[in-house]
Amino acid sequence: MSSTPRGLGPLPPDDAYELLALPSVFACVLSYDRRVVWVSEGWMAGTGLSSADLLSTPIEDHLHPDDTASTVAAIETASSRPGQLVAFRTRVRHIRGEWRWLSWAIQANSAREQVYGWAADVTERVRAETLHEIVARMAKIGGWEIDLKTKEIAWSDQVRRIHGVDEDYTPTFADALALFPEDVDLQALLE
Repeated sequence: MSSTPRGLGPLPPDDAYELLALPSVFACVLSYDRRVVWVSEGWMAGTGLSSADLLSTPIEDHLHPDDTASTVAAIETASSRPGQLVAFRTRVRHIRGEWRWLSWAIQANSAREQVYGWAADVTERVRAETLHEIVARMAKIGGWEIDLKTKEIAWSDQVRRIHGVDEDYTPTFADALALFPEDVDLQALLE
């Protein structure tokens, strides 16, 4: 494991600086005014930016404009609830101009007035989800799930479109079974 990130002071036993320093993780420390105090090697490698490009700059300078408000809100939420994790997704700019999707978990330390952030690059996952959604829409294929313990039903947007219901419609267990009255095996399995 790496040592304590420079400039952050001694490690209290409850802090997770070791996670911040993992080379494969996008990680940063922000001041409460959202300025970058420290970035990991993973952040620099993942964006092509140097620490000089990042340090003392507002985090908003590196975000997709459509994600700025939600990211600021997440940071403010974390700052108002020190010690609690706040999760969100945002896009950051790579030096080549492309956007990378990051899935974040952030946590504030009120004693230091700092927010620690860890993120995973989920760009390929987001691209795959988007492609899947496009293909499903074109092919008119939808997906659904049934939790057999709770009997909760989850429908994809495409299944809702196929059945001509509102986007916020969630079927009951009985509604879902009624869609397949001829499937005796399914009926027996789910009852």
